[in-house]
Amino acid sequence: MTEITREKVLQIIEAARKKGEKPDLNEADLSRIDLSEADLSGIDLSGVDLNGANLGGAILTGTNLIGADLSEVDMRRAHLGGADLSGTDLFKADLFGAKLNKANLIGAKLIRANLIEADLSEANLNEADFSWTDAISVNLRGANLSKINLIKANLVEADLTEVNLSLANISGTSLARAKLNQANLSQADLNGADLHQAILSYTNLSQANLNHANLAEADLSHANLNGANLGGANLTRAKLTNAILKEANLVGASLNRADISRGDLSGADLSRAILNATNLTRANLRRANLNGTDLYGAYLVEANLSEANVDGADLSETKVGGTIFGSIDLAVAKGLKTMEHWGPSIIDINTLSRSKGKISEVFLRGVGAADSLIDYSASLAHENIDIYSCFISYSTEDNIFASQLYIDLQQNGVHCWIVSEEMKEDDNIGFIIDQSGWLHDKLVLVLSEHSVNTNWLKKEAEAVLEEENKRKEQMLILIALDTAVLAKDEAWKTYLGHPREIIDFSAWRNDDAYDEAFEQLVRTLKVKEARG
Repeated sequence: MTEITREKVLQIIEAARKKGEKPDLNEADLSRIDLSEADLSGIDLSGVDLNGANLGGAILTGTNLIGADLSEVDMRRAHLGGADLSGTDLFKADLFGAKLNKANLIGAKLIRANLIEADLSEANLNEADFSWTDAISVNLRGANLSKINLIKANLVEADLTEVNLSLANISGTSLARAKLNQANLSQADLNGADLHQAILSYTNLSQANLNHANLAEADLSHANLNGANLGGANLTRAKLTNAILKEANLVGASLNRADISRGDLSGADLSRAILNATNLTRANLRRANLNGTDLYGAYLVEANLSEANVDGADLSETKVGGTIFGSIDLAVAKGLKTMEHWGPSIIDINTLSRSKGKISEVFLRGVGAADSLIDYSASLAHENIDIYSCFISYSTEDNIFASQLYIDLQQNGVHCWIVSEEMKEDDNIGFIIDQSGWLHDKLVLVLSEHSVNTNWLKKEAEAVLEEENKRKEQMLILIALDTAVLAKDEAWKTYLGHPREIIDFSAWRNDDAYDEAFEQLVRTLKVKEARG
């Protein structure tokens, strides 16, 4: 159909409706036409060229616009509820205040479109392209945004409550003061996004990329940030109460004056992060990496710091009381003397041992340690601890050898523990072993025909490699009971990442051969440099 006027279009529509038919303008050229305020509801405009047309205030509810060219069209305050715009080109379209609730926009191209104050509630925007879109105060509540492209979109104060943005690309997007509570943002890319003062309570952000995102003063209470990347992110004054941050990457993040009370930060990497005056009351920091973390003036009342790495951490003027200092080396932390003790705390024998007596007496008295315990701690400073502790992990079939090795190591002053494959698989004790297994310095893994190429060995190797990566030191010591496991082409060696020395115990039943291999093991367990 050739280019036609407004009057002609309205005549075609009126005539068709009088006959009880649906007006058909399929593939018509309506570019630059003025159809403002026109009633175009329910008609077929699929494939129509409406480039640059004026449809301001027009009624297009239920209209078929599949594949239409709506680039640079004026649709301000138009009514498009339930319309089908799948695959439509809306490049630079002006949809200010338009009603697009429940519209189908699957695969639509809205690049650089104006959607300020538009209503897209419950719309289907699966795989739509929203890049560079201006969507301030847009209503996207309940919309399907799966796999949408939101790169550099402006969604300031947008309502995205309960939306599905899983796997979406939202990098560089402005979502300041946006409502994203209970939304699904798992594995979404929010690299460099602006989310300051955004509402993200109960939001799923597991495995999301929030690297260098701005989350200052955002509400992330009860949010799931399990395994999320928050490296270099700005979380100043953010609300993270009851948030899940297990295994999250917070390296270099700014958390000044944030509220993370009752938050779960177990296994999180907070190295070089800044947490001045941050509220960590009742937070779980078990096995967290606090290497070089600035915790000046932070609140650690009733927090759990068991097994945390506090090497170079600044604990000056932190507030503690009921705090758990379990199996933690406090000798490498800073500012212990200036901590404010609001009540007694919990400190265990492992902490005293790992700290080797290098704990301030002022601190020990502050946590409520008895004089006898303080004296014991001081005595450790004069002990010459020159050998690592270890766990011996072995297959049940190698119990005779493992038991002998355990006894000999104990008799030679090595603090060691023993755990078999069978013990690890026992639900009653396996959990306890997993929780306490990394309190030692080294893992001695016994390789034999019974253990190589088993799932158990693979799991052990993966666990120790992960721990080595966290500690930045080698922990795994390999010993072989069979010459076969020393072969270069053994598949199990791929689990270990790189070649490692294997101590040969293959002739362990021969006393001389056993003694020679045992001496090599003890030399390996010797501390080469003073630690702490």
